[in-house]
Amino acid sequence: MRYLLIVVFALQSTGLILAQSKIEIEEKNMKMSQGVQNGLSVFIPAAEIKMLEKAWKKKVKEMKGKTTKVKDDLVAMGISMYNISDNTVNIYVNCKNALNGSQFNIFFDMGESYLSSYMHSDPYKSAERFCYNFALETAKTALEIKVKEADKSYKKTSDELDYLKSSLDKLEKNIERWSQQIEKAREDIGKNQKEQSEKRDALSKKEFELQKAQKNLKNIK
Repeated sequence: MRYLLIVVFALQSTGLILAQSKIEIEEKNMKMSQGVQNGLSVFIPAAEIKMLEKAWKKKVKEMKGKTTKVKDDLVAMGISMYNISDNTVNIYVNCKNALNGSQFNIFFDMGESYLSSYMHSDPYKSAERFCYNFALETAKTALEIKVKEADKSYKKTSDELDYLKSSLDKLEKNIERWSQQIEKAREDIGKNQKEQSEKRDALSKKEFELQKAQKNLKNIK
C-alpha cells in the first residue's frame, strides 16, 4: 500500500493524474482528407499522438488491413467489419492534441455515405463500442507507460536520497574520527610543549656544564 501511494504521489507531482480521465465519444461533422464528413471524435486520456497512431496501425493490422497516409489521415481501405456493414468499409483516422490526452477522429466510409447515427442506427452503436474498446485499451497502455516512467523516476530519486544519506553518515563518522584526531593532536601539543620546557631546562644545565668544562680546560697548567 505504501508503494502504491508513493507511485500515486509521483504521478500527482508530475501531472500524470489526469484532471480529465474519462473516455468521451461525440458524433459530429469534421474536416478530413475527403472534405467535411460525419465521424466520431473520441477523447482518449493520457495518449500521445505518436503512440496513438502506432496503436491504430496495429489494430488495423489485426483486422487484416494496412494503413496509408493521405494528407493528415491514416487510411485503411477495404476493412471487413460485419457488425457495421455487410460490405467492406474504408476508415479514415486523424489524431489531434488535446489537454491531458488526444482526440481520435474516425470516419467510416460506407460507400454511398459516411456512418451516422441518423442513417445507420445499429451499425453506429457497433462502431461506437468499437471506438470505446480501442480507446480504453489505448488509454490503459498509455497510463501503464506513464506509471512505469513515474516508478523509474521515483526509484532514481530514492536511490539518490539513499546515496545522500550514506554520504551524510560517512561525513558524520569522518567528523567524529577527525574530532578524536584533533583532541589527540591537542594532547600531543601539550605533551610536546612540556617536553620542550623540560629539554630547555636540561639544555641550560648542559650549557653550564659545557662552560665549566671549557673553563677548566683553559685554566689547566
